Amino acid sequence: MPFDYLGIKGTTKVTQTSNTESVGVGYNLAASLKITEKTTLALTYRSKTHFNMRGSLNANSEVPLDSVMGFPNGVNMNANLSLSMDIADVIRLGLAHHFEKLLAEFVYEHTFGIRLIFLSFNTAIKSLPIQMAKKFQT
Repeated sequence: MPFDYLGIKGTTKVTQTSNTESVGVGYNLAASLKITEKTTLALTYRSKTHFNMRGSLNANSEVPLDSVMGFPNGVNMNANLSLSMDIADVIRLGLAHHFEKLLAEFVYEHTFGIRLIFLSFNTAIKSLPIQMAKKFQT
C-alpha cells in the first residue's frame, strides 16, 4: 500500500547481504549418573548467550524506478546494522541402556526460546529513512 500513489504494483527482486560481528560468552554444565551396569542417565545445560552485533547491510531492488522516483537502476540501500539478540538456553535429559549388542538412547531436549531485542539500520539514502525497533519473543 505505501507505493499505491506512485502507480507501482507487483513484486520485485531484492538482493540483500549483511555482515555483522559479535562475541558472546556462555557456559555448559553436564552430569551423568550410572544407574545400573547397563543404564546411564545424563543431564546437560547450555546457557543463554547474548550478542550485540554490529555491521553493515546492503539491499538492492532490481526494478528501474527512474520514471517514478528518479532511481534509474532500482533502489540501493547501504546501511549500518545493529542487532541485539539472545541465543536460547537448552536443557537435555538423556537415558541410555545397553542391550547385548545394541545401545538404545532416549533424549529429551527443551529449548527455552530466542529473543530479538533490538534491530535497527540507518540508511545512506536520506529520502528513505528506515528505523525499526521491536521486542518479540518466540
